Order: sequence, then structure tokens, then C-alpha cells
Amino acid sequence: MDSSLAQRFINTLRAANRASGTIDQRIGDLRRFESTTGVCPERATAEDLLNYLAGGINAGWKPEYAKRIRSSMRVFYEWLNAEGIRGDNPALRLPAVRVPRAVPVLPIPTETAIHHAYDTAETVTTRLILALAAVLGLRRTEIATLRLRDRYAETLKITGKGAVSRRLKVDRSTLELLEMREAEVRFGEFYFPGRFSGHVHPCTIYRWIRHTGHHPHALRRRAGTNAHAKTHDLPAVQAFLGHASLDTTQHYVRSEPTGLERIADVNALDHETTFQDEAGDLLTELQQLNQRFERLGWRLRLESN
Repeated sequence: MDSSLAQRFINTLRAANRASGTIDQRIGDLRRFESTTGVCPERATAEDLLNYLAGGINAGWKPEYAKRIRSSMRVFYEWLNAEGIRGDNPALRLPAVRVPRAVPVLPIPTETAIHHAYDTAETVTTRLILALAAVLGLRRTEIATLRLRDRYAETLKITGKGAVSRRLKVDRSTLELLEMREAEVRFGEFYFPGRFSGHVHPCTIYRWIRHTGHHPHALRRRAGTNAHAKTHDLPAVQAFLGHASLDTTQHYVRSEPTGLERIADVNALDHETTFQDEAGDLLTELQQLNQRFERLGWRLRLESN
């Protein structure tokens, strides 16, 4: 791919206020196409693109990845056509990629495991990253590109996919960590400075979280699941996570596997069933509370009459 053409494309995406992670993905997708096929992207035919997409899917690409490749191709060739560099748009022939609805496979870590990682973290940086992922549900790119100016009092402005922004209220513990980190990088622009682009690469955030024994995506799912369990407001959780589609949010929120089986009991009119259901919920909350007290050296004792 011609370097000057690539830079023009990058500048156009930047002028459109596309997120840096999105720009990196677009350029990376085009360069992988060239290295795999040996065809220069700006000279590719509709058949070249179709063969690449079909071959990738046949080789085992995940539907989400194939959909992203198609999107990168369409954006690039629409730009080439608009700039008059090409008189056609070969990406128009690429069919839509169907992404089947799937249940998330990453297990959500237990609260005890998350608290242990948080309590034993050796630096403010590690604690803050864990909090941003597990409490506020931020993506690793959102963490990497978080600026000091994005905080206003107890709120954070988060720039997500497609450069869409959302504002999140920050809990007291995370706010204290943000203030401590601000003191460490007082004259910087980002909470997590890097050597090349001003901020660390999202892959670095990924590695830091993995070193704590957790997966960043699992921590984000933990934030979404807890938010839904406490509010039962799926549209609010959608806004909280920065999802464009409510269907995507439903993939992140883990429901109890026996949910459908419990509906009959929950809807029953007899008081005994209702009492047992409420008692079970209270017992679960008390057990979770007991785990938190144990970390402070205390133990609750439950007795029944």
C-alpha cells in the first residue's frame, strides 16, 4: 500500500474524529489484505475482495472479525471513490456478514478473586486499571487513551468506539485512585503515558491486566452484569458500557442459568414460595458481605431459630 496514500486516508479518518484504535484497525486490515494476497489494496478488484473474505471465513475467521474486515474495505473504497482515486467501488459487492447471537464464553471472575487482585496490587497504576475495567466497564482502548482533562469532579468522559462519548459517574474509591494517578503524571496529558503516541498501547493495558490473573473482557462483563443485577435497566447498562446495540449489551450481561426455571416460582401467589425466594436472595447477599468482612479480619456468624 502506497505510504502517502495511507497517510491521506489516516488524515481523513482523524479529521472525521475517528478513535485512534479504529484508525489502527482500518490500516491494519488493509495491510493484512496486501500481505496475504499480494494485491495492492488501491488496485484490488471486486473478485479479489470477495475471494479474500470468503477464504478467511472458510479458514475459520470469527463472524465478528469478518464483519470488521468488510467494514474496513467499504470505508476505504468509499473514500477512494470520493477522492476520485478510483472511479468504482469494488467493496459494494461484498455481502453482509451475519453474526449469530452467542453467549459469552469468558467466565466472570468471582468477587473474592477480583478483590484479592485489587488488594494485592503493588502500584496505583495497577489498581486504577483494575477499577476502570471491573467497576466502570471500560474497554482496554478506552483505558489507554483516557486523558486527565476527561475527568470533571466525579465524572469521566469516555470516548468509545466510533468516537462516541459517554459520561460516567465515578465511585469514591476509583476517584481517589484517579487523583493519586494525576499527582504522579501531573504535567502529562494521559493517565497512562506511552513512549510513542502519547499514551500506552491498548495491548499494554491487556498485558497489565493479564498479569493480575484476569482478562480485561471478563472484567468488563463483570461491570455490566453487576450493573444489570442491581438496576434491572438494560438500556442504562447499554449506555454505561457504550454499546451501539442493545443486542450487544445482552451478550455482556450474564443471567442465572436457572432463570427460566425460577419464573414459575417467582410469579407464584403463595406466600411461602415468595418468602423462600426472598430469603435465598438475602442469604446470597449476606455471604458476599461476609467475604468482604473476612478480608478485613472479621467474620459474620449466621444463626437460624
